[in-house]
Amino acid sequence: MVLLTSYSNHADQLGPLQDVLRRIAEDDQTEAPGLGGQAGAARAGRHRLTDRLTAEDQAAIPERYKAGATIKQLAGQFGLSESSVKRLLRSAGAGKHVRRA
Repeated sequence: MVLLTSYSNHADQLGPLQDVLRRIAEDDQTEAPGLGGQAGAARAGRHRLTDRLTAEDQAAIPERYKAGATIKQLAGQFGLSESSVKRLLRSAGAGKHVRRA
């Protein structure tokens, strides 16, 4: 910690680092990221696909994909990112479809 004050031009980071070291020494995990608390629980639940899509939409996405729709098209239609569509397809067990020429 002495090196940080002597050789760093980031004195504003010293306070948070000292707090982290104190929490480590005391094994204090009450405000640790990802270990609960209201803010973390609210944030995690807000972005779940099951909260953003109805059950009908969740069933329709794999059906439309198997019928030939692209991931990009599905993402646009349902207001999701392409990675969210891919995650939903994986969880639904929808395999990759071959593009028709």
